[in-house]
Amino acid sequence: MVWSRLDPGAGDPSSIRDAARIRHNKAYDLRQVSEAKLRIAVGVATSGLWQGSAAAAFAAKADPLVDEIEAIASELDNDGDALNAYASAVESIKTDADGVRRTEQELQEKIGSYGRQIMPEGVSFQDPITRDKLEHKLAAARADLRHVEGQWDALESRRRAADAACAHALSGTKSRGALAGLTGAAIKDLTPEELLARLAGLSAAELAALFARHPELAGKIAQADPAAVAAWWA
Repeated sequence: MVWSRLDPGAGDPSSIRDAARIRHNKAYDLRQVSEAKLRIAVGVATSGLWQGSAAAAFAAKADPLVDEIEAIASELDNDGDALNAYASAVESIKTDADGVRRTEQELQEKIGSYGRQIMPEGVSFQDPITRDKLEHKLAAARADLRHVEGQWDALESRRRAADAACAHALSGTKSRGALAGLTGAAIKDLTPEELLARLAGLSAAELAALFARHPELAGKIAQADPAAVAAWWA
């Protein structure tokens, strides 16, 4: 989302929390529906109630899927946690920025008022003590305004840190698993052979997610040696 130095709290924390809630709900559904049903099916296949080679073959294929579903649910939960933390950070920055903005406006009004009250020398008579007090107040207000500039700098740094922390969390292994680092830019820099090597260790679910996000992968794989592609596909 777009923000600026003078509006470091830009954004809608409630919308960010909605996005977090969607991910937590998806994780819950995966565990309570898909994973639970699959665990029951694997239990039946390995309990002896289901006899024959089909039972063993099913268990061998389905059992790893239980772990994959749990991994996906955990990644979704991590996404949700990261987004909630980001929403709280943006909300805090927004609150502090509103306070700094009010202080800045008050100081600018004071500076204008003091400046108007100080009469230029030689224009008309003004008590020296009164003038001295006004100049002292004006200098103090200007010093406070310079301090406010430092507060804007600090808020800008906090927002950059919050953005970086959220991006790191959403792109790291806890959220992306084996897909971490396989961004569009990283994929573009890989040769077709290097890409095949990176894809070799991915599960079917990870491959499906990656190809859904980067459909251009198919074209890049097609540039590799056909024998290497056939070996990878097998």
